Amino acid sequence: MFDIKHTVTAADWVDGKGLLVATETAFKDKFELMELHLPDKITDNENSLKKGCDFHVRSGGFSAIMIDCLRHIPRTRRCLVSTSDTSAIQLWELGNDTTNLIQPLQDKSVCPSLHSTGDSIAGSSKISNVCGQSVAFGASSDLVVIADVEMCKNVQEIVLPDKPGDQTHRISDLYMIDCSTLLCCTSSGNLFKYDTRSPQTAVCAWQSRNSNTLWRMANADSGNLVMLASTEYDVFCVSAGDFENWMQIDICDSEQILKNIHMAKQFCIQCRGDGKQFSLSGFNGNVYVYKVPKSQGSRTCQSVKTEFVHDGHMMNSSSQSEDISVVKHMWLPGKQIVVSMATDGSLHAWQHRPHSK
Repeated sequence: MFDIKHTVTAADWVDGKGLLVATETAFKDKFELMELHLPDKITDNENSLKKGCDFHVRSGGFSAIMIDCLRHIPRTRRCLVSTSDTSAIQLWELGNDTTNLIQPLQDKSVCPSLHSTGDSIAGSSKISNVCGQSVAFGASSDLVVIADVEMCKNVQEIVLPDKPGDQTHRISDLYMIDCSTLLCCTSSGNLFKYDTRSPQTAVCAWQSRNSNTLWRMANADSGNLVMLASTEYDVFCVSAGDFENWMQIDICDSEQILKNIHMAKQFCIQCRGDGKQFSLSGFNGNVYVYKVPKSQGSRTCQSVKTEFVHDGHMMNSSSQSEDISVVKHMWLPGKQIVVSMATDGSLHAWQHRPHSK
């Protein structure tokens, strides 16, 4: 457990052993950004007692505007940040051997900010994972930008399909399967696929079965599996290679969770790296883990029950308040460990070990 003290607004991994966390603060123009180093006991896969059993802060800094999304650039000491006042994204430098300060790179002649030029819905951009030198970002479905993180410039603008009467929707998640294939999930549940090598616009690979709820997307590390879920517990497992090959997942014991649907402002779905489990949070102070059923053919429906509930945030709260909600959770790459963060500022690292059959 680690006490962040304030609610997390964005987070991402730093090369497997670190965690970048942006938080709210009690000040109007001072929002914290921390790089936490995970305990060695967690990352080294050892059950014996050893040194390094605590989280510690490696570097930190402040932003004048609240950070809504961030992505670490693999194998570097840099990250990409989007703030609540613009659809642009900025490049920040993490602490190094000479300083423990995280700060934006101000010299625009060396590292300018990456800007979206479209007329998007007001708000911050979602940022994809960084694949090679490429990253995608955008605030709404009228425009997504591909940028080169090493050259620090935009290289391509993606125009999503626009039919008469189509409504522009906010982007909920972006994911680059590889350096030429991008997936874009909108809050209304439409999923767009784009090949950066082709001059044509993106294609709508998946259309929501229930567009009146908030939808999110998650992916396994392999990129072959796409999980889609809504705040009403519509869950689909889709093949990234063939979007006609999908499976609906019916969660049998969701009634208790759905009574808190009004609290799902930070709805989050995540997928374990090997694609064997997925997890949901945002309805209350718990994280719910499920096993991905084996497909029994395309366009089928499989029923699952909750495999594990992490209720530690609720149990360890001094007030035992029903108002506590998990705002974000993430699976540690390559491991069966989850880090979850709640509205009371608590951060938990935990592991669920399913019974082998």
